[in-house]
Amino acid sequence: MKRTAHALLLALAVAAPAAVAQQAPGQLFRGLTTLETSVIGVTPAMEAEGLRARDIHDDIDRRLRGTRLLLRRGLGQAPAGTLLADPLLQVTPDCRPGSSGRQVCHVTVELREAVSLVRDPAMRLVGTVWRSSWLGEVNRFSELRARIESMVDQFANDYNTLR
Repeated sequence: MKRTAHALLLALAVAAPAAVAQQAPGQLFRGLTTLETSVIGVTPAMEAEGLRARDIHDDIDRRLRGTRLLLRRGLGQAPAGTLLADPLLQVTPDCRPGSSGRQVCHVTVELREAVSLVRDPAMRLVGTVWRSSWLGEVNRFSELRARIESMVDQFANDYNTLR
């Protein structure tokens, strides 16, 4: 079971396509003043164990307080032609039972935005312009929440350093 859970999460980690920004690092956050936040993938089992989406939202709000970003919670109205709010900081925890009561988890924190293709600027897609991910095991979901806070701190530090 442990090997299967690890293989499944590893497959999920590498199968998710992401377009990563090719801009100079200093340009990555230029003009970013408002940010929608979303937490997806929190299951009822996670909630029963104490990992709640609203608590993760509270952690995001607290961790990004020093960035001067205007934050909005949840998925709002998506821009025409896209499937999500723009720009969006999305936190996605995905956990499966592991061995000895542990959970095998993969977490991503991504800044997603509508992007245009160089070959056809009229074609707009959703791309990942900043990403942090983690794959590992936890005994309790509180450990996972601390990991997510650390990843959001990384985003905040990059934003404050590069803007």
